[in-house]
Amino acid sequence: MIAGSVIGGYGQAILWTAQGEYVSLCAKEETKGFYFGFFWTIYMSSQIIGNAIGGYIITKANGPVFFIIMFGIMLVAVLGFCFVILPPKQIHVDLDQMKLMDTNYKDDSAAPPSMLSEMKDTIALICTKKMMYLNMQLLWSGTSIAFWSAMLIPIMTLELADHPDFSENKKTSWALYGMVSFGFGEVIGGYIMGMVIDKCGSK
Repeated sequence: MIAGSVIGGYGQAILWTAQGEYVSLCAKEETKGFYFGFFWTIYMSSQIIGNAIGGYIITKANGPVFFIIMFGIMLVAVLGFCFVILPPKQIHVDLDQMKLMDTNYKDDSAAPPSMLSEMKDTIALICTKKMMYLNMQLLWSGTSIAFWSAMLIPIMTLELADHPDFSENKKTSWALYGMVSFGFGEVIGGYIMGMVIDKCGSK
């Protein structure tokens, strides 16, 4: 379980970096809300599907059946990445024209930044005055999500203690079904926020 969590955390770091870049390249300024909202909708649908499958399987089978099913879904998703197309190319602007328009223009296309320089730039950005306010919000969000995602299902299970005819597996099953509603909330919220961004702008 610990090893799986470590691998999952490493994969999440790649995912959240890559998806932001990819979606930004695919979207235009007037449609970026839709694209990011659509990604969030698809991403959070996993909470609906995963909890629904878990709630059903836990009362029907024992052992690693749930993990085998999730592993199969993961393989299908990984194979799906083979069909991801490259984002459309942006409008090309002649370098000579850019140099004439901006005397401070610097052509860095021949020397892409190294990973070390990217990490240094990221750390420098995190330490800027404007990011300090956002850092506090991100820290709070990460901490609160860690607590509620770890404690909510056990709390919901304990709330079903008044039903002695329910087995432990059935209590957990109902708690997982309850988490499905959170998934629907995330999906609907992502779609609405996408529309708001496209209509009102992101700033």
